[in-house]
Amino acid sequence: MSVRGSPPARLGRRAFAAMLAAATAGAARAQTAESYPTRPIRFVVPFGPGGATDILARVYAERLPRRLGQPVVVENRPGAGGNIGTAQVARSAPDGYTLLAGFSGNFAINPVLYANPGFDAANDFVAVAPFAIVPSVLLVHRDAPWRSLGALIEEARRRPGELFFSSPSNGTTNHLLGVLVNQRAGINTVHVPHRSAPEAGMAVAQRAVAMGWLSLNTAQPFLQGGQVRVLAISTGARSPMLPEAPTSAESGGPAFDVQPWFGLLAPARTPPAIVQALNAALTEVANDPETRRVLAAQGAQPVPMSAAEFARFVREDMELWAPIVRASGARAD
Repeated sequence: MSVRGSPPARLGRRAFAAMLAAATAGAARAQTAESYPTRPIRFVVPFGPGGATDILARVYAERLPRRLGQPVVVENRPGAGGNIGTAQVARSAPDGYTLLAGFSGNFAINPVLYANPGFDAANDFVAVAPFAIVPSVLLVHRDAPWRSLGALIEEARRRPGELFFSSPSNGTTNHLLGVLVNQRAGINTVHVPHRSAPEAGMAVAQRAVAMGWLSLNTAQPFLQGGQVRVLAISTGARSPMLPEAPTSAESGGPAFDVQPWFGLLAPARTPPAIVQALNAALTEVANDPETRRVLAAQGAQPVPMSAAEFARFVREDMELWAPIVRASGARAD
């Protein structure tokens, strides 16, 4: 028979002390999550200012203080294709105050593209919430003879190695979309990397290449100028951002669903209650009509998800790209 306030008879003193410590830590975590946030939050963007990741992170950072009651500061930490800033967040305290503004390129592709990116994407982070997806589009010159992706594929089969496609750089989502079409359609078109998305688009507009993959936001100036046409969009269903653009399958090409994402991730072991608080705040921002108008101007579509749904989405994206990167032979180091 035990006396109230003493360890149970079958529980040793060390075990009881360990249990008490765990309970105390759990209570502290719950208290931390309940009062979170109590100071400014930092979004680390692993790229320079002005890019899509930076722009979308700032859209949310400007609107979250009204929901969270604390400022959100955006810090640019570029370098090594996004690896430096990403690794910095991976090593940060899991307290909800240093978060990664991530992108499918640096998060799902870099771990395969680089021999040692400096972080473990599968284990060093917990998914919080998406900012948006920005589809990619396959562009051809306005006077190109192909009216569908199927027609272009037929010509590529007749002329293996003779048709070229542009993208902003080696190892990018847009480069690997070209590899994906090659693999699934059984063709051999040749990649021509450029130093920037505008240069890759100009190569199509000037007919220096047969086609090019660009993110919708960087393709819009060329589309608005009437220099190019869209043969297919990367998503598995038509996008409200460009509803007239057919999917690859609708355009006679192979079926696939590539949704380049931008979103918020936290260091592993961040308390679930903090992750949930952040997810709820980001979801509220994403559902705001004014936010949607701002994102649409960037060719970005908000796709609110729970943290668990976003984690699954990120994992599936990583599983999609790993074999494609390996098959492409692209390496960054």
